Amino acid sequence: NDTEWVIGDASIVSVANGIVKALKEGTTTLQAKYEGKTSDTLNIIVYKEVNGYRLPPEPDETLNNSTLLGIDENGNGVRDDVEIYIIKRYAQDPKYPKTKTAIALQYAWASQKILESPTMESKKYIDDALDCESYWIDTKTKNMSGFEYVQYSVKHGVFNNPKIKDKIYNTRERIEQKFRFNSALSGNIFNGRKKSINSCRTNIDEIGE
Repeated sequence: NDTEWVIGDASIVSVANGIVKALKEGTTTLQAKYEGKTSDTLNIIVYKEVNGYRLPPEPDETLNNSTLLGIDENGNGVRDDVEIYIIKRYAQDPKYPKTKTAIALQYAWASQKILESPTMESKKYIDDALDCESYWIDTKTKNMSGFEYVQYSVKHGVFNNPKIKDKIYNTRERIEQKFRFNSALSGNIFNGRKKSINSCRTNIDEIGE
């Protein structure tokens, strides 16, 4: 047809035969010109979605690692590079992708709290993340033997994955902040905790896996 498409950033989308095609993540604008008239400007956001989770844009590595807290464009309290890794990693899980993603994101959120403030007060965040996973594993293994419980925990435990910690604490500054947190906890005696769904930021009972 005779429609002229005006694209703000042609590297984000293209238009052919009236069909808009996404090319890469980002934001742009789109207008149509036809018979001397120009349409209103349409704002377009192109993003990736994996297993129901909307991924933030891939951050610039140098900029992301230039500060302690890095880049969190969607403001959910999880650094974007860590969030992308977790969502992509656990989308591949054949049995519990959404549950493991939720637990891992809570752990990453708690770890970001530690980076923000490596104090005794931040311990509650990581405790809740660990208790949430323990609650889930206990629920799945309540009819198993002790040996089967250990096998199940090793196979499905999110925190058995050292790559998550490597991703979170990936610069000298971040590693040193984790050491400060460990020092703040050193020498203290802690009471046992009750594992329940209340420890989870996402209600994993409602995920249905």
